[in-house]
Amino acid sequence: MMKSDSPKNVRLFKKGEYLFHQGDPTQVLFIIKTGSVRIFKIESNIEFDLATVGQGAVLGEITVIDRGLRSASGVAVEDTEVIAISADDFDVVFSKMPEWFRKIALILVQRLREVDLKIKKTADCGNEERVCALLALLLAGDHCVKTDCGFELSSKYVEDEIMDLLMLQPTETIAVFNSLTRQNFIKQGYSKITVLQRDAIEAKALKVLCV
Repeated sequence: MMKSDSPKNVRLFKKGEYLFHQGDPTQVLFIIKTGSVRIFKIESNIEFDLATVGQGAVLGEITVIDRGLRSASGVAVEDTEVIAISADDFDVVFSKMPEWFRKIALILVQRLREVDLKIKKTADCGNEERVCALLALLLAGDHCVKTDCGFELSSKYVEDEIMDLLMLQPTETIAVFNSLTRQNFIKQGYSKITVLQRDAIEAKALKVLCV
């Protein structure tokens, strides 16, 4: 029987040291004994924080089951001690599980991979499509005012939401607004943005919302 907590399987990662990197092939599964690990991923140069996990958390269980690549990175938030279980050792234990259990585990892993792919597709959409997706949501909210010309939103409100949710830089936001203005989708005022073609904005938004 595998002794996962034997001294040779215990490893110490210093604060700031990576346990694994996104895209790495799977070598080992980790169980945190002490400390904590930040899990994050980068898609289209955007960093997504997924979780910070501590004692008892298991890292890498998906990739040791399907032998895929790491879908995220893990870095020690503080000095962290883990139990390291090699993929080969995991296979020995996993092969002894009932067949129905192994099938369920593989189905769950497949579903998680599909969710991860949707996140990647969303991040891969261009800034213009992502801004349109946000605008489409804001147009359905209380901050939207219907006028004879279209639908008005406070410029500052929209810009703040773009920065908070999409994490775009001001120069990126200006470029998107200018592009939408040239297409006559919106009109920019001193303190207001007027959506002139709501259907066109929502059509672009579908590229993000339907991934």
